[in-house]
Amino acid sequence: MAPQLVSTLKKLFKRPDDEIARGKKNATTRQKEKHDETTNILTEIRRCIAEFYGTFAITFVSGLGPTLVGETRMEYLLEILMMALAMGLILTALIYSVGQVSGCHVNPVVTLAFYLRGVFTWWRVPLYWVSQFAGGFLAAAFLWLCFSDARDAVGATTPTFVTDNSALGIEIIVTFFLVFTILNVSERGSLVGVNAALAVGAAFGASALVSGSFTGASMNPARSFGPAVVAGGTPLRKYWIYLVGPIIGSLIASLLAYIFNTHPNLEVIKGAAGDGHSHQKEDGEEKEEQSKGNVEEADKKKNEANKKDENAQE
Repeated sequence: MAPQLVSTLKKLFKRPDDEIARGKKNATTRQKEKHDETTNILTEIRRCIAEFYGTFAITFVSGLGPTLVGETRMEYLLEILMMALAMGLILTALIYSVGQVSGCHVNPVVTLAFYLRGVFTWWRVPLYWVSQFAGGFLAAAFLWLCFSDARDAVGATTPTFVTDNSALGIEIIVTFFLVFTILNVSERGSLVGVNAALAVGAAFGASALVSGSFTGASMNPARSFGPAVVAGGTPLRKYWIYLVGPIIGSLIASLLAYIFNTHPNLEVIKGAAGDGHSHQKEDGEEKEEQSKGNVEEADKKKNEANKKDENAQE
């Protein structure tokens, strides 16, 4: 009888402490959930800013070359070469700089391809698209302000030396090359590593080099949208080429990537949207977090063992 009475008294005296501890734990949990929600919102904002900045840079750099139209054929070809080199280099730099934040799509059809691949959340698609089109438009507006005496000097893309149907076919093929390279390089992230930026930049630059003199080497509806709206006239009427062509090319690339790799690996899922931060965790930080987790797990087991001992004594 006496041991049972002592046990009952212990439980009565411990109950208020347990309720206080439980209340503190619930308050901490609510605070943590609120913090996580705020962090998630900020993370998505960072992703959108990265996509806005990246598309702005692509549109500005690729649009700046055609503003200086050469008078001779040699000068024109030199400008095409300069534009292709600049486009390849800027995309490579963007992948290195903001790829960790948003995945560095900077192109609506790349976002579409990752979604069709099943590695990109559907509700992020409109967020990325709005950011990309806004970045392209602002870049074109800024170019127009810089070259206000020439309204068409905003990097607008229009077919040259070819018909509209031929331009559409070229945009389909070069977009296919670019998107297929992006999807397959992302599948081999563990093997290619940071050199993935070089492969994608090379594909982008090469495609721009061969198609620049015929279509302006868009491969990107957001990159052509801003200049078309700002310039108006023919670029706006021909914009459908740079919308339909890249979409079809992206669909074909997604289909072929599916045939090559039916099930995307975990690296693609992680890399498609980045992690919302501009840096990766260092090995020391990861080990510290792992050690902290091990300590918490050990404390939890120790508390459970103490509770079992108390129950056994009772």
